[in-house]
Formats: sequence, C-alpha cells, structure tokens
Amino acid sequence: TASKHTAPYPLALTDRVVAYYSFYGDTVFDPFSGSGTTGVSAVTSGRDYIGCELHEEYVRMAEDRLSKYDNPLKDLLV
Repeated sequence: TASKHTAPYPLALTDRVVAYYSFYGDTVFDPFSGSGTTGVSAVTSGRDYIGCELHEEYVRMAEDRLSKYDNPLKDLLV
C-alpha cells in the first residue's frame, strides 16, 4: 500500500541499507522514523528497532505499520 508520508522510501532501499550496515540481532536507530519503513526492514530481518519522530501523525502511522510485525527476537532477548 502507498504511504501517506510526504517522502516515503521504498522498502527495497531500506532493506538493503539495514542489511549492509547492521547484523542480525543488532539494534537499528532511525532518528527520522517517518512512516516506519526502516523499522519494518529492521524487524523483518531480525534486528531490533528504535525510531524517533516529532510529528504525531507519522508516529501513529509508524506504530500502526509496525504493529503488524512481530519482532523475531522478542523471545530471544535477555
């Protein structure tokens, strides 16, 4: 589905960036979370995710989007 964010990144791009610059089990930090695309890439590739966003509309959008995914590491984290 198309994002309502004004500048969405394609999931394929964030998938590559997450894979290139982090390892399975790492935590990915996105200081400009927006609609949560980087978070989806992180969680679906076995990383944890922390995102920051100032705009409440985008926070709700990212939370809704990420709520559809289970963190594959949630049962493995100590």
